[in-house]
Formats: sequence, structure tokens, C-alpha cells
Amino acid sequence: MNFSTISRRILTLVISGFAGAIILIWANDLLAPVYYSRQSDLGLAPATSAHRLAMELREGMWLEFSVEVVLIAALAVVVLLGIRSLLARIRYLEGFLLVCASCKSVRADNGWVPLERYLEHRADLKISHSLCPSCLEAQRRANHAHAPR
Repeated sequence: MNFSTISRRILTLVISGFAGAIILIWANDLLAPVYYSRQSDLGLAPATSAHRLAMELREGMWLEFSVEVVLIAALAVVVLLGIRSLLARIRYLEGFLLVCASCKSVRADNGWVPLERYLEHRADLKISHSLCPSCLEAQRRANHAHAPR
């Protein structure tokens, strides 16, 4: 699974969590008057006080709900911006490939591995060896200097 997929899943889960919180608040505000009306139906509270409380809840419910949604949405924006910033930082730091300055081995999950094996495993590449023009010339000079005369 690549980093973009993981990032999208994290952001989707966070958004889903905040949306779930808004739905729960909405359900609570919507069902509270019903709850108090049922109490009077069951004889647990006087009908007039339960009915009055249910009506007061209905009247103030939308303003309270709107304020709660705005606050949750503002918090969601702050959290999402923070998470995106952290994910961008992680992606930046994961972009570095640690290579030994001496043997050119690469630091991987399971320790240091030769560069060729790392590339074959991570990038699904087939590795072939060759010499660049400057190394080829240096190799020729070294062979020529050590050749028997």
C-alpha cells in the first residue's frame, strides 16, 4: 500500500469521525423532546412539565445544533490541516534514501542491503551492470598502467 492511499484513508477516517459526531449531536437534539414526551406518557413526569420541556427543547434545538455544528466543523478543519501538515512532513522525510557513502548499501526496513537488491525489491527493476564513460576511461588507464611491458 503506497503513502497516498494511506493518507487518503487517514483523512477519510478523521472526516468520518467528525461527521459521526455531528450526526450523534443531531440525533440527540432531535430525540430529546421525544424522550421527555415519553416520560409524561409513562407517568414518570407530570405531563405539563414534560410537554413544556419538550417544546422548549424544540425551540432552542436548531440554534444550539447550529452552534455545535459550526464548532465541530471549525475543530475538524484545524485537525485536518494539522494531519495534512504532518502527513506532508512524513512524506518528505520518507523521501530520503539513506545510502552508505563507502559501499553504497541502502538502509531498508530489515537493515543495510546492496543497492541492486533494494532497487529490485522496491522498484521492481532488473539490474544490469555497466561502466559510465568516465569510469571506463579510468579503468582503461588503470589497466594500461599495470599492463606488463
